[in-house]
Amino acid sequence: MIQGGDEKRTNTLKEERQMRHFKWVFAGIAVLCLTTVLVTGCVSESKYEAVQAELNETQSNLANLEQEYNTTKQELDSMKEVCPPKRFADVEALEAWLQNDVNPPTTTDYKLRYTHALQQQERALKDGYIISAAILSGEYGNLVICSAVLEDNSLYWWTPEIDDLIYVFDVR
Repeated sequence: MIQGGDEKRTNTLKEERQMRHFKWVFAGIAVLCLTTVLVTGCVSESKYEAVQAELNETQSNLANLEQEYNTTKQELDSMKEVCPPKRFADVEALEAWLQNDVNPPTTTDYKLRYTHALQQQERALKDGYIISAAILSGEYGNLVICSAVLEDNSLYWWTPEIDDLIYVFDVR
């Protein structure tokens, strides 16, 4: 039979062992948690700042590329409106375009008039239309004209300074 004093000592020893066991388990868990944090979660501040700077630069580059893409897309969409160049739908469309185009000053110098015709040709091309510029030589001198074939295959001439259209013929 265990006497009262021995029973207390036995209980105390059990409690001490349990306490030591608990301390070791607690210490093991603490070491495991600390090791996990140190191994996986900690980086030096300089490395963090370097990675953060690289991320910021990449985000900035992405924003610049997106802006460049949007600008290029707008330019492409504008070009698609005029490319490939086309014929004027009808004489009214040609007259309307000529009315909105700039007329150069009248001159007798056929080379300067031809330059004006080429400039008008370039403006038409920018608007998506096909016109031609030519110098016709004859007994009365050099005549500078612009011409356009419409969708219905009718050919019209005019001079760059005066937008009076002259129907020439059907090119079919």
